[in-house]
This record gives sequence, structure tokens and C-alpha cells, in this order.
Amino acid sequence: MRFYIVFVNSFISLGDMDRAHEVVLCLVRSFSEIQRLGRVLEVYRWLIVMSDRVFVLDNATCALVIGVFFEKSFVSRVLGHFDKIVELGFAPNSINYTSLIDGLCKKGSIKQAFEVLEEMVKKGWKPNVYTETTLIVGLCKKGWTERAFRLFLELVGSENY
Repeated sequence: MRFYIVFVNSFISLGDMDRAHEVVLCLVRSFSEIQRLGRVLEVYRWLIVMSDRVFVLDNATCALVIGVFFEKSFVSRVLGHFDKIVELGFAPNSINYTSLIDGLCKKGSIKQAFEVLEEMVKKGWKPNVYTETTLIVGLCKKGWTERAFRLFLELVGSENY
């Protein structure tokens, strides 16, 4: 971790923001190993620092970060950081939104998951089969099987199915 930090700081002090950005992306891509070491909060702090310096993640890295943060129960942090990077110009795709929906459903926050779904649709992204399945499973786990069944029937009856 310190290795990445030293390189990022060096590149920033030299004014080479492109190289610093590459190092940050490498840092986040090795996130799964860092997660096993229990250093998620340290990575989160660096994500905040980098977003303050207008470094924006790519879609694949963002999906990875979302998944790990939800695994570690950092729900409010991941939602706050997601909003912040969107403000900085990050263009989330359906996979990023589905990652958020999946994490929220797994944590039992079904209402928030549907709010993210609404935002996703407003931004022009259509839910895919994984998004829809995630919502149905989340509703079932919450004990709302009737709602899950209605959603399933809606999906089967729609032109997207």
C-alpha cells in the first residue's frame, strides 16, 4: 500500500497526473488482495483523496469497489462516494447500478435498491436480467414474496423479457 502512495505522491508532485491516475487504478484493481488484508478503510481514504484531486475510476474498477464495500458493510460510504464521483464526471453504466442494487438488496435495503433502479432508468439504462433477479431475490429474502411475484409477472409481461 505504501508503495502505491509513494508513487502517486511522486507523480503528483512532478505534475504527471496521468501517471498518478494509472497508479491509483492499479491500486484499486488490486483491491481484492487489499480487502483480504483488512485495509479497506485505508483504500477508502485514498479514494476520497483521489476524487478530491479529480481522479475518476473506470466502470470495472467502480463495480469492484462497490462490491467490496458492501461486503464490508460500508453502505453509506459507498453510496456517498458513488454520488461524489458521479458529480466529478464519472458516467456509471448498468453494471455499476446493478452492483449498487445487489449490495443494497443483500443488506436488506430494498427501498433504497428500488430508488437506485429509478435513478438508473432515469439515466437511460435498462435493467438487465441480473438486476431484475437481484431485486426479486431481495424481495423474497425480506419475506415480500407477493411483491416479488408481481415484479416477476411484470418482467415476464414486458417487452424486455
